[in-house]
Amino acid sequence: MGNVTRMAGACPLSAQILADAEAPLTESPMAGAAAWFALVIHQYKRERCEEMLSRLGYEYFSPCVEVVRNWSDRRKCLTVPLFPGYIFCRFNPEKRIALMRIPGVLGVVGSTRQLHEIGDDEIEAIRLAIRSSLRLEPCPFVMPGQRVRVTEGPLRGVEGVLVRNKSRARLLLSVGILNRSVSVEIEETQLEPQE
Repeated sequence: MGNVTRMAGACPLSAQILADAEAPLTESPMAGAAAWFALVIHQYKRERCEEMLSRLGYEYFSPCVEVVRNWSDRRKCLTVPLFPGYIFCRFNPEKRIALMRIPGVLGVVGSTRQLHEIGDDEIEAIRLAIRSSLRLEPCPFVMPGQRVRVTEGPLRGVEGVLVRNKSRARLLLSVGILNRSVSVEIEETQLEPQE
């Protein structure tokens, strides 16, 4: 994972900081050169962070999937994030102060001098996979191997890494700066190798 840029002097947020974060913006938070970045969040405060991002007018993407968990006495369907501890947000990096004041936001993935942008194509590939109704699940990041492009079906045009899981083909869709991936089941006949 890349380094995390944290706000200096992390302390409990006062009522004034909360008021500042919730105050109406005089300018759109996406004004200027807005790009996608990964916010590092407290994983148990995801919903609160999403609510605040929405109130402040930020475009964000917090992909989740439903999974069934089995306990000794019951089964339960839960909604879990595909990238625990992260929310993708589009903003102008020069105007990120309000983001850093949101309770639960710990920082932005990047170095101390520069935040790491996430490509629009990486975000769109994950959105397409979620809309496709194919089975998605979080998985460990795999170093780029054989890259493939989907030639037909709901993921047509999406590129990823082909892997095998119990003789089934799966396509890895990765967010490189997070060293995280999700995999989606795919028919090998729908793939073509990339150079």
